[in-house]
Amino acid sequence: MTGADVVRWKDSLVSSGLSASTINNKHMSALRVALGYGKDNRKLPDNVALGVSALAPRRGGPKKRGYTDGEALTVLSAARKFTGWRRWLVFIVAYTGARVSEPADAMADDIKVSPEGVPFIDLTERVLKNDSSPRRIPLHPRLIAEGFLEYAQGLPRGGPLFPDCPPSATYQLRGATASKVIARWVRNDLGIKDTRIQPSHAWRHRMATLHRNAAIPEDASRYLRGYADQDDADHYGTHSLVMLAAHMAKIPAQG
Repeated sequence: MTGADVVRWKDSLVSSGLSASTINNKHMSALRVALGYGKDNRKLPDNVALGVSALAPRRGGPKKRGYTDGEALTVLSAARKFTGWRRWLVFIVAYTGARVSEPADAMADDIKVSPEGVPFIDLTERVLKNDSSPRRIPLHPRLIAEGFLEYAQGLPRGGPLFPDCPPSATYQLRGATASKVIARWVRNDLGIKDTRIQPSHAWRHRMATLHRNAAIPEDASRYLRGYADQDDADHYGTHSLVMLAAHMAKIPAQG
């Protein structure tokens, strides 16, 4: 298989009428993972699917935005009244900026403490949205103070992080269920109806702003939020959990 083969296949998917999101996040992502495995295990000389994607057309309408301080306080204060996933999933995405599907479908064993004593969520063991998505995110001090570690440590080992969140009927993903339930709750119960806000994804927009306000270095910010490196230089070296935790601690408590 060559890079030209991959491009031809991608173009055939575009011609079939599939959306760019479906092509990139399902078909191309699966191919990249498969070829990446082949390269890592010395079966292939290179992962020729890297960098190949379908062009997503720009959508019209207003630009999406993150929660304001007041809206974040409203959502987190209301979430604190719940137990189980209805509380903790909201707090995790609020204090990590992760895609809701990432922690929603995590396992209890994905909540770890490093040898240096840094509690973190390990998102390196599963196939996620993008090649850059696998990462280790230190837990914010406020999340720890709220009792999230005690919640996670009280779960059966080897089981899901949110066993009370039912998987979706179609793909058996808890993230799909959670996204719909949270959206209805934010819109209908909390009255946040601004269409520029996507109830779960708005935390990612907000976290980008909080990172800028805290002057977190761009490479660390991109890593924490699960975005691709900007150039080849970013592939060198690793991100220390201790340093990432120090950056995370700069983010102010939100609720």
